[in-house]
Amino acid sequence: MHVLTFIQEDVLHLVEISDEIRRKRKSRIREIEIERKSIHDSRPASAYDDRFYEHEVSFDSRRSRYR
Repeated sequence: MHVLTFIQEDVLHLVEISDEIRRKRKSRIREIEIERKSIHDSRPASAYDDRFYEHEVSFDSRRSRYR
C-alpha cells in the first residue's frame, strides 16, 4: 500500500507538470499570434494601388501622322 501512495503522488506531480506545460504553450501561441499581427499591421502599404483611375483619351483620325 505504501508503494501505491508514492505512485499516486508521482502521478499527481506529473499531471501538474503537464498542466503547466500546456498553459505555457497556449500562452506562447497567443504571443506569436500577437507578434504576427503587429508585423502584418506595421507593413508598408502595397506598391500596387487597388484604386481605379479614369482617364479621357481622344485622338483625331483625320490628322496625318507625318507632317
